[in-house]
Amino acid sequence: MRLPARRLGTGLALAAALLAPATALAEIQLPPGFSVKVYVTGEGFETTGGAGGRGIPTTPTLAVDPTGALYLARGGRRYSAGEFDYLQRMYRIPPGGARLTPATEERYFHGPPLINAQVMGARGGRELLVSTFDRDRRVGVLYRLASGRIQLFAGGTPERGLPPALVQPEGAAVDAAGHVYVADRERGVVVRLDAGGNLLDAGYVRVTRPRALVVDETDHLWIGSDGTAEAPWQPGPGELWRVSPGGERRLVLEGPMAQGLAPGPAGGRSPRRRHAQRQLPAERHRAHLRAVRGSDPEPPGRHGPMKPFRFGINARDARSRAEWQDKARKIEALGYSTLMVPDHLWPVLAPIPALVSAAAATTTLRVGTNVINNDLRHPVVLAREAATVDLLTDGRLELGLGAGYVRSEYDQAGLRFDRGGVRVERLAESLTIVKELLRGAEVNFAGQHYRVTGHKIHPLPIQRPHPPIMIGGNGPRLLTLAAKEADTVNFTGITFARGGTEHDMSAWKVPAIDERMRLVREAAGERFDSLELSAQIQRVIATDNRRQTAEELVKTWPQLTAEEILESPYVLIGTLDEMVEALHARRERWGLSYFVTFDPLLEALAPIVARLAGK
Repeated sequence: MRLPARRLGTGLALAAALLAPATALAEIQLPPGFSVKVYVTGEGFETTGGAGGRGIPTTPTLAVDPTGALYLARGGRRYSAGEFDYLQRMYRIPPGGARLTPATEERYFHGPPLINAQVMGARGGRELLVSTFDRDRRVGVLYRLASGRIQLFAGGTPERGLPPALVQPEGAAVDAAGHVYVADRERGVVVRLDAGGNLLDAGYVRVTRPRALVVDETDHLWIGSDGTAEAPWQPGPGELWRVSPGGERRLVLEGPMAQGLAPGPAGGRSPRRRHAQRQLPAERHRAHLRAVRGSDPEPPGRHGPMKPFRFGINARDARSRAEWQDKARKIEALGYSTLMVPDHLWPVLAPIPALVSAAAATTTLRVGTNVINNDLRHPVVLAREAATVDLLTDGRLELGLGAGYVRSEYDQAGLRFDRGGVRVERLAESLTIVKELLRGAEVNFAGQHYRVTGHKIHPLPIQRPHPPIMIGGNGPRLLTLAAKEADTVNFTGITFARGGTEHDMSAWKVPAIDERMRLVREAAGERFDSLELSAQIQRVIATDNRRQTAEELVKTWPQLTAEEILESPYVLIGTLDEMVEALHARRERWGLSYFVTFDPLLEALAPIVARLAGK
């Protein structure tokens, strides 16, 4: 059965298909407990049945040689719970097809068993490549496959002290000159090798989670990436990129999750849509596809060079000096970069003395406020306190500022709670005064909210011209101010309405985050690449079932769907590998590199900190 593919303006023929000679036909019966069946024909790719109706597992890839023989690998670790997590077989199905059963499958084994193997065809199937990587996604290998034998081509355990050439190789492709391109999904790069497997460029192209590759007849490289999908079973959206022979890349399409790519008519590429239960014409998915025209493929928040990951803990309470300092030492020992203290009129520690005490108990841990309520301190007083803390902590202060949002605190202190726009205006004036004082200037300032006459501070801070300044919030006015004036922009994701008594979580959704990132980029202008972007993580939940956990959280956050929770940068759910992948994706898409959470989640986030801090 042939289903029509809609021709897009980009010249891309899109159908959820894997093209193969009509002679290739295979039915694969999986191990006991799995009823998924796979049918491969020259006209499409279809799945029927399956455990829980899930259809084909996500990892198998296919290749066809010039004789019409079909090659495939069983990628066991991602079938579902209960599948083998060890060596899996590769198969060669002869022209005309075959029926695989436990009794007959051995005759179709081809090559040695491998972990996470994927078989790919290059140069019209005349060359077969096999990629594999270890269970922890630390070292990957690329082999050549010929006559049932594999030959090491690239990757493997590096020499002592050197990083691995490949970490999680997925797709591979070969150009006319014999250069080999490998999609390293874990690192978010396409690696370029010469014909002998020697490394030419460890970061030839950087995209989010590249998976499938193909080189067309014009020597353009096409990349199918998982985009925002943090795990193989998520629906995306994915991305399709086109890279010229000179290395210029262009985002062609958003929407399909390409497990494999194959040349189509007139140079088009046909991605096999990973989550389609059968081949579907593009018209049915029009709402999920977006053809992209223009020269700027950068997502709205992504920087130039990516900043290394760092992590902070927002701590607020202790029953004694010893307990507080023990907590600070533990935060430092676990690899966190920063201990931060909020500023509220609640039964919690006051930020300034708490920071000095924490710094006294540690050696490298940075200390900061998250965030100072501007309306609780005059900017002259704040500048003096910040300079003194920076001096007493040997230059480890990070000064976080905010406009305040909890009306009850203002009422308790007898302060007027102005509308949000006025509070942000007041913060902007305060920030101007604080910066000038920390630089050592004599300040004369006459604004709408503050007046300062002939004032200088002493001592000055160690960090010059001033300690790093973070502004945290979610509203457009505050984010605009942060983009123009701060060193770190902290996205909280929650809008507090009615004086902090109502929470609006619409900003947790990907479109809203994209919009705020564009706002920050536009407001920052030329200084955007120097900004550090941060997110406040509200939940860290280790689980083998992300979907079920997210569905449970919908009861707590009814404004969000399970999908929106899984996509949000303010939540981490899954196995360690899945959460690590999620943070890589969020840094790649939005430029987020600094993640802060609360001290009850200190232990939950620690394994991720150990894996990613400084990388």
